[in-house]
Amino acid sequence: MLRALEASDRSLVSVGRCTTQQTRAAARAHRRGAGRDLDGEEVTKLLVAAHDAIDRADALVLEDYNKGVLVAPVIRACIDQARARGIPIVVDPKFRNFFGYGGATIFKPNRRELEAALGAAVDADHPEALPRTLERLGVEHILLTLGERGMALFSAHGEIARVRPRSRTSRPASRSASSSPRPSPPTRCSPSSRERERVSARPRAGVARERRAADRRSSRRRGRPPGRRPRAQPRATARPR
Repeated sequence: MLRALEASDRSLVSVGRCTTQQTRAAARAHRRGAGRDLDGEEVTKLLVAAHDAIDRADALVLEDYNKGVLVAPVIRACIDQARARGIPIVVDPKFRNFFGYGGATIFKPNRRELEAALGAAVDADHPEALPRTLERLGVEHILLTLGERGMALFSAHGEIARVRPRSRTSRPASRSASSSPRPSPPTRCSPSSRERERVSARPRAGVARERRAADRRSSRRRGRPPGRRPRAQPRATARPR
């Protein structure tokens, strides 16, 4: 597949373990996986490929899924090499290696993960404790995802920026569309209703015109003025004597 896409396969590492199996819990839409940690020769092969990739990279992104690939020796070696090269390091952690990413440039947990690791609630509106958390984690910045409230970026000096969520289906409205009121639904007296009544009356009016034209043609043939019907003659009735 990679050759068909003309992509390099130099970073692929073959290891002797089964593919991770995932089970989705429908109650909270979470995925749970089962897989063993890499060890021994597998870790060595992965580090060789990672060393080659980091030498050619502009940034290092470590996204941990707790599936056994990002074990402690791999994490430490990758971060040390990236720091030696001076490239940014972005981490999306999971609970098992939460405190093993010291030296990362940006550490991106969600609020539930951070609270579980710290054993305490996190108030993003009063983040006085976050500088101590940065020191404990050994990272430069925390990018805290807050669900429907967006994201907040913190450093040792406090909050730097906050990103508000944006709906995927919303589109910016044009000036004309935003300034003009929305059309009201049609009612019985609305123009659209009157137009429908005129349209429905046109077939009946056409039939009436055809009938009048036929009456005029018939009257001309009989010598009567058009548009007048002959007066009905009284019928003779027989009276009993």
